[in-house]
Amino acid sequence: MKKFITTSVLALVSSTLVFASEAKPVKYTATMTGLVCSSCKKTVRESFTKMGASKIEIKAGAKEGEQVVTFESSNAKLTKDEAIKALGEAANEFKVVTLAAN
Repeated sequence: MKKFITTSVLALVSSTLVFASEAKPVKYTATMTGLVCSSCKKTVRESFTKMGASKIEIKAGAKEGEQVVTFESSNAKLTKDEAIKALGEAANEFKVVTLAAN
């Protein structure tokens, strides 16, 4: 009986992990300022990668000095504060104006 319960629990955990790994990534758009060179963009990419972001793209925004950062994450509840925290000391140079899931 103990072996049956152990096997059942392992099967349940395995199926849960497979289901979780199939979760669709959430697309995000951040509006930022302060990204003036390729080194700045590299810093932002590396920082956002630490918070689980992937497929990070940085493009010019609608306003002068504004950049639009798009990325994907398996975390459906990322916040602007988490993005700022991921930037660490670089948050003094780069301002996250907005962050929203698409």
